[in-house]
Amino acid sequence: MIGIMADEELECHHEKFQDAYEMELLHEKLFQFFKTLLDGQRFYIGKDMYEVHKSLGITDHLFDMAGNILAETVEKLKPRPSAFVRKTFVDRVTALRSQIVIV
Repeated sequence: MIGIMADEELECHHEKFQDAYEMELLHEKLFQFFKTLLDGQRFYIGKDMYEVHKSLGITDHLFDMAGNILAETVEKLKPRPSAFVRKTFVDRVTALRSQIVIV
């Protein structure tokens, strides 16, 4: 596993991180969600962020950790996205804080 799913402090906040098949499904859902978030597709079919995260106990600290991992992952992409795309991604993920940090 890589990224958020490989981080011991973060992975314990989602039971699906423990099952390889569920991880593949989650990975695909996240891929589709991020495509929608970056205007790459028009619709996302899945639960909204609040519903998914409301009972996971995610704090601002954990959100910031996950955000840093996502930003590092985007920096490693090949081909490397433009600075505008990288900043847009980080800004749009950061804007989700109120839907994910629910304590």
